[in-house]
Amino acid sequence: MTVVSDKAEMLGRTRDRQADALRALESKQRELAQERATATQRLEDLEQARTEAGEKKEEVQGKLREARKLLNSLTAEQRARMEAAQERADAAPGSSDAPAGYNGPASGRGRTAIEFAYAQLGKPYEWGSTGPNSYDCSGLVGAAWRSAGVSLPRTVKQMYDAGRKVAKSDLQPGDVIYWYNDSQHNGMYVGNGKAIHAPRTGKNIEIVPLDSMPFFAASRP
Repeated sequence: MTVVSDKAEMLGRTRDRQADALRALESKQRELAQERATATQRLEDLEQARTEAGEKKEEVQGKLREARKLLNSLTAEQRARMEAAQERADAAPGSSDAPAGYNGPASGRGRTAIEFAYAQLGKPYEWGSTGPNSYDCSGLVGAAWRSAGVSLPRTVKQMYDAGRKVAKSDLQPGDVIYWYNDSQHNGMYVGNGKAIHAPRTGKNIEIVPLDSMPFFAASRP
């Protein structure tokens, strides 16, 4: 009986050791699986960030090419007129980049979009930026209307092509304003003969008189 008992005890200890080893192995496998899952997620995040960075770079380069093409198509007289208009816009009475609350006549989604734009007053212009710390002109318009649940195309030209055109005499707060031509610069009408826009490098988002720059067209999202 003693031999049988000793063998049984030895087998029991062996089974216990095997069970402990199996549990340790399973625990290690779970840890490795978790580490693999974490590493996979980090890799996916890095790939996504790299893709977004590439798209951003391509977008900015596209806007630069568009701007160079536009500038190259202008005559010396047209360039001088454009620069003079920009200087007048900077010095126009009623221009302001100081934060302010909107108290104009807008309502509905247009008011939501304008209130968002007003909240960005004083933030810097940055070519190719769509927020939240800086914007280019179409980036501001797109972000403002996105806050109201409306998705607009990315560039000035795309917004112009896609928008429902309205006459200057029929402007409503929230309408998208295009100055100079259909692809150079845009902003949003806020009512009372004024507009909000992101001007250019070195300037901040501001409110200006609608006619501080040559009015070209308007569209309604």
